[in-house]
Order: sequence, then C-alpha cells, then structure tokens
Amino acid sequence: MVINVLVLVKPVKELKGKIKISGSKNSCLPIMAISLLTNKKITLNNVPMISDIYDMIKILENIGVKINVYPDKNKITLKRKKIKSELLIDEITKIRASYYIIPGMIAKHNKIKIKYPGGCNFMERPIDYHIDALKKAGAKVFEQEKNMIITKDKLRKNIYSFEKPSVGATINAIMLSIMSKGKSKIINQPIEPEINDFINCLKLMGANIVTNNNEITIIGGKKLNSIIYEIMPDRIELGSYILLGSSTDSEIELSNIRFDSINYLLPYLNNLGIDYQIYKSNKSKIKILIKGKSIVNNIDLIIKHYPSFPTDLQQILSSLLLKANKKSIIEDTVYKKRISHIKELNKMNAKIEYQNEKIHIYPSTLKGTNLYASDLRCGFSLILAAINATGESTIDNFQIINRGYEEIISKLKGIKVQIEILKK
Repeated sequence: MVINVLVLVKPVKELKGKIKISGSKNSCLPIMAISLLTNKKITLNNVPMISDIYDMIKILENIGVKINVYPDKNKITLKRKKIKSELLIDEITKIRASYYIIPGMIAKHNKIKIKYPGGCNFMERPIDYHIDALKKAGAKVFEQEKNMIITKDKLRKNIYSFEKPSVGATINAIMLSIMSKGKSKIINQPIEPEINDFINCLKLMGANIVTNNNEITIIGGKKLNSIIYEIMPDRIELGSYILLGSSTDSEIELSNIRFDSINYLLPYLNNLGIDYQIYKSNKSKIKILIKGKSIVNNIDLIIKHYPSFPTDLQQILSSLLLKANKKSIIEDTVYKKRISHIKELNKMNAKIEYQNEKIHIYPSTLKGTNLYASDLRCGFSLILAAINATGESTIDNFQIINRGYEEIISKLKGIKVQIEILKK
C-alpha cells in the first residue's frame, strides 16, 4: 500500500548549510543484482537508503537472496541461496531497475517468468534493447500482457550493439556475457560513470572485463569472488542540490563527491554563471561550495546521452531557468516527453511551454500554489520552484521523490529550506 505524502514549502531568500551526497541509486541497483551471479557474500557500503533500494531488496529476497540491512551504516550484505524461476510480486512493477534480475535468473534456469518492470510514469519506456540482448545471448522471449516468459538452452557469447545508448541494456548485456563462456563485446555505447562503477565491482570480484573508449570486452565463464565495495556518489543528487543552491542567495557545501561525479557538469555550470569552488577532501573525494545568486544566465541546450547534460536534471534545470535573464530553450533528445513539470510550473504563473519537441522557458515571477509531483525529478523541480515563489506551496505525492533522494526532508531543512510534512 502506497502512503501519499503532502508537504508544505515556504519561499526562502537565502540557503546555507552542508549536505553529504548519498551513494548512487543508478549504480547500487545493478550492483545489488550481481548477487544473483555468485553464491559468495557481497557487502556494499555507501548504499542510499531510499524506496527504490528497499523495493530491490524485496525483489531479491523473494527470488532467493539473503540480505542484511544496516540503515544507520548505509550498508547491506547479500548472499545468494536457491534462486526461484518465477517472480510476479508487485515490487517489480514499481521500479524500472527490476529488469536487472533477468540475467541472473535465466542463468540459473532454462525457463523463467517475471512481471514487466515499472518506474517513473513520464513516458513509455520500452525494454526492446533488453529483449534484443536476451535473444542475442540465445534466449527466447514470449511477451504477455503483464508478464514475460524467457527460455534458453544455454547462454552464448555475442557482440552487442544498440541503436541508441542504453545504460540498463548495457549492464544487462555485461551480466549475460559474464554468464556465457567465451569472448563477448559491447560496442558503440558511452560508458557512463554508473556503468564504470558496476564494471569496477565485477573486476574486483574476478571478472575479466576490459574497457576501451566506447567498447567493453568480457571473457565470460569465470567465477566471481566475495567483495566489500563502496557505491559511488550519486551525481544526479549532486546536480539537483547544485541547481537548487544556485536558484537563490546561498552558500552550500556539498561533500562525499568524486571528481567523475561532477567533471562533465562543470562546463554547464560555467555557462549558467553559477559560482562554485572545488576542494580536495581526501585522496579520492572532493567537496564543492556553491554560491548562489538571484539570477542565472540563459542557455540554449540540447540534451544528449552522457557526457552531455543529463536528462535526469532537465526538469530541475527548467525550474532554475525561470530565474534567468532572458529566454532559454531546452531540447531533450533522450526523453522527449519528460515534461510533466511544465503543467505544474504553469500553475505557478510560469511562462514555460513545450513546442516542436522543445521546452521554451521565459523569465517568470512564480506564485505559490498546490502542486503534484507526478514523477521523481519533476518533484525536485517543484521544490526549487516553490522556494523561489511568492507565497506558500504544497506538493502532493511527495513520497515519489523518496525513490531517488535519501533523507530529503532533513537534508533540505539542513540548508534552511522551509519544508514540512502536512499529511501522510
């Protein structure tokens, strides 16, 4: 049963404080699925304790993985037991990352049955590339209305290439290759930091994987060892708080960051006129100090796949650009229909419209009102808008934001955002 959450957000003139960035959701979810590929114990640190992670825990436990959770330490341990061949629980439909369980299940059984994966409902997101990868690996896929039946005799080596870049399909192709004897390749796919984190974990477990530019070579059939691994920081959470801190007078310090979590983002921050300073924290980590102001530069931006500006930050950037000095245009070529925030922002007197697959954003004075977070990143974009509005706002369906942001209420309060839960 989903508990609906309604929050009240008041406008603020100045933000100040510190936030520790959590582990990456998009890295942790597939790394958790590695537990299906080995009977050795996996220990993960820097795990974000968010609803998507808990849903994945339920999924893996129902398949047959023994999991211990230590929320106060942001740590989990996973150890595979006997893996089921059928999984039809509701948690699969809640998160898109549930497709990461497929390679491990089909590696152990010649026939499996699962529900279709879910996720944010901002557009249709087919899993064609995943199905194509399964077929190339020697599986047969039978699609039903709500379920998939997948069969195989044995998994085989292959060369995988997708029409468009796909993080999820690339990761699933890696797992299929790990479980297939011989040399497989994945070609023409940008290797995002989360894919690199996934590969790094597998390599430390003994997998034979080599990356070269946009090509990944895997020698499959090797057994994986036990590991203690630290999940990389969440670059989307980091980007979200950078944009939030840039929307008003502020001085926010963000820590627990790796350079590969932010280096690709710096040119865009420079173009927006965002003031920041980067400091070394220790050997592998850095801190960034954001000094926000009341106005940012307008930009015209075409969002593509990594290392472009990420589509996951597009809606939040849209809200920020309402404070720009002139009109901005965003064209999101990754997910063209990621526009649920536009209707909500227009309720606030925003001048923002979607025409010819482009988002046109004009400088606007926002008024607080009643808002609805239809998806994860839309929800965060509404927080940014609400703190910059005149008058109070409410955001309904706020629990959906917990899918990607750990302890978001306490982190926001820690930088002086006026937010409180009205109902849940």
